[in-house]
Amino acid sequence: MSYLEQREFDAMEEAVLAAEERLAEARRRAGDPSIASDATALQQRFAQLTEAAAEVDRLYRRWSELEEKI
Repeated sequence: MSYLEQREFDAMEEAVLAAEERLAEARRRAGDPSIASDATALQQRFAQLTEAAAEVDRLYRRWSELEEKI
């Protein structure tokens, strides 16, 4: 593992936790009943939810790649 990869690995747990917090917030916002009849707001919030979930997935995949190098 290179020096930069080691630094990335060392910070990965914190990055994953932060991404999971953003995902939880996006889920909460997407489930907000006050926007249930606002199609535009629903679409935006579900797009944010999708992006947050993709980021969590990407971080877990990268973490796994880095662990394989150890």
